[in-house]
Amino acid sequence: MSLLEETYEKHINKDISSSGYARLFANRHDKLARFCRSVHAAVIKSGNDLENLVFDFCNIKNKFKNHTFNGQFMNDVDAFVLKYKINKTNFSNGKGADVDAVIFKKDKILVCELKDGENFDTKKSAGEVDKLQAVCAFLKQKDSLNRKVEPVIVLWNCNDLSTASFKDKRGQAMLKTGSDFAKIVSIDYNSLNAVRDEKNRKNLSYAMRMLEEIRSDEAVV
Repeated sequence: MSLLEETYEKHINKDISSSGYARLFANRHDKLARFCRSVHAAVIKSGNDLENLVFDFCNIKNKFKNHTFNGQFMNDVDAFVLKYKINKTNFSNGKGADVDAVIFKKDKILVCELKDGENFDTKKSAGEVDKLQAVCAFLKQKDSLNRKVEPVIVLWNCNDLSTASFKDKRGQAMLKTGSDFAKIVSIDYNSLNAVRDEKNRKNLSYAMRMLEEIRSDEAVV
């Protein structure tokens, strides 16, 4: 998880007066509005933090970040690539594709999206499935080893897929729990989560302090 205090400090000098957060509180308390905006930003940023932790904890020897397809790795049988991009020139629809990770193994290639949550509406889930299918078809065509290419949607904090809400039926077969994915890429799932839990405790402590400051502020009506 992203540290809330760091996010708040980054926003502290940014104008808040025209934001929806300020309007929500009748433009009566900039600190409260800024704090709420920071909470939202920290939640969004937590997804990127998860990806970076997955990369750091991954024990696959050959691991790389930020790769644009150029044929590299296609003959590898043991590689993990975080942030894999395919340029738009490779697709007939004129749109490129970015996926969170691609895992190259001896018998298959896994094309992965990493999600912190487990609930996705129809429009969002359909877009994810369309993208994964397009990337899988592209890599399948390029793979000289003729491996199976599988799309995977990782729900990191989901322990039971029956509780997940993924509205696109095509994607339901692609779902994988965080702990199952961790085994594939040789990650100690509990150790990684312990790092996130420590950040969460710091976030809670900071939020309580900030809310107390805001509550006691004489400007609050």
